Amino acid sequence: MTHAANIAIHVVFGTIALVIGFVPLVTPKGGRTHVRFGRWFLICLIVVIATAVIGIVAFGFRAFLGVITMLAAYEAWSGYRVFAIRATGPRTLDALVSLGALGAAVLFVAYLRSVHVPWATVVIYSTLGTLVAVALYDLLRFALPNRWLAKSWFYEHLIKMMGAYTAIVSAFSGTVFARWQPYSQMAPSIIGSAAMIGFIVYHARAANSGRYIPTVIAADNPDDNLRPARSRTPERSA
Repeated sequence: MTHAANIAIHVVFGTIALVIGFVPLVTPKGGRTHVRFGRWFLICLIVVIATAVIGIVAFGFRAFLGVITMLAAYEAWSGYRVFAIRATGPRTLDALVSLGALGAAVLFVAYLRSVHVPWATVVIYSTLGTLVAVALYDLLRFALPNRWLAKSWFYEHLIKMMGAYTAIVSAFSGTVFARWQPYSQMAPSIIGSAAMIGFIVYHARAANSGRYIPTVIAADNPDDNLRPARSRTPERSA
């Protein structure tokens, strides 16, 4: 594959991911539309990550794209993986992937120091710090009771998938608006972090007020609506 073809594929699928990845954020969580567009986003993200790796390895190393690719890949995998382990807790595979992410972060820093590649310290360290923090949390889950993940998986999925989406927005912004780096790289992360907090607060309040139970997926709810919360007072028999 030529460099031009790799870039073209990367840009096309990256643009599609930016568009369709926004849909799950604004549609009812767990509904068919949310799930459908979420899966399409993951497919596009896989292509984006694959072409980014090819570009970095074969055509020229770029520190920011390297670290943002690592973060997007890990958060997307871990955010999707939570569906499979929400009832059982993390498995050996989860530990291996988390340790791999931590090892990759260490090797990344060591490589950069050895070749003296110029890089924006605040951007690279903050991105690597996020990757390390998420991986360490995933390892911490082994020490937590299974009921923790059973109750928190919805928010974990929300945070990680929003993190993956924010990562590709940062990559896009940092590349297109290179003149304003590092601010063009940092702004999407700052806005994305604020949005994560907003979504968590909103859904937590919705659940606590009884408007709906946010821990559902389309398979649980084929009517494309969030499952209504159960009544707090038992129904009287006729």
